[in-house]
Amino acid sequence: SMCNAPPGEYICIFTAGATAALKLVADNFPWSSASHFWYTNENHTSVLGMREAAIAQGSNVACVNVGEGDATSGVDYTLYADPVSSPGPDTDTRGGGSTSTCSSRSPEHAPPPPENHLFAFPAECNFSGAKFDLKLISAIHSRRIQDGKSQPLKDGRWWVLLDAAKACGTDPPDLAESPADFVALSFYKIFGYPSGVGALLVKRDAAEVLTLQ
Repeated sequence: SMCNAPPGEYICIFTAGATAALKLVADNFPWSSASHFWYTNENHTSVLGMREAAIAQGSNVACVNVGEGDATSGVDYTLYADPVSSPGPDTDTRGGGSTSTCSSRSPEHAPPPPENHLFAFPAECNFSGAKFDLKLISAIHSRRIQDGKSQPLKDGRWWVLLDAAKACGTDPPDLAESPADFVALSFYKIFGYPSGVGALLVKRDAAEVLTLQ
């Protein structure tokens, strides 16, 4: 109720702190060579640790700065990406898919499921205290975003990870208005004790894509 999560839409998983919550997502997200993991420049150091899981699967990883969009073009934000790693030369990232040696697909075969991408940002930066506009969540979901080259986000399903560890101490996010798919919490940041206890809030449809290990 603290984050106004709609009843029945979220699962609460208790963890050993916010870092463990972030690691849980990183270790179980369905990364692929066509996936993108983008995170904001101002972020929890544990979000940086998530890069290793994505890179290990050949995913495209980038650190981004959030800028203004172009309302006349239906773009709410511009993301200026600084690549950390890129897929290998045999991967086609135009449209977020992988290259195929097949010139056509047999009619009896269904099209492949969309690629999964992850965007991570904090409600409030753990270091600088900078606060982000939570409308960014719906903008990512609805793809009202462009990159620094005025290109839309890669095709596929974009999931949003919100680090709410620091913000929950003073200004918890309203998940009814800003429905992030994954939300990391720290009880220590909220109550001042005990250390080593936190939680991960997961939307039920997002839980279905995780490959629990």
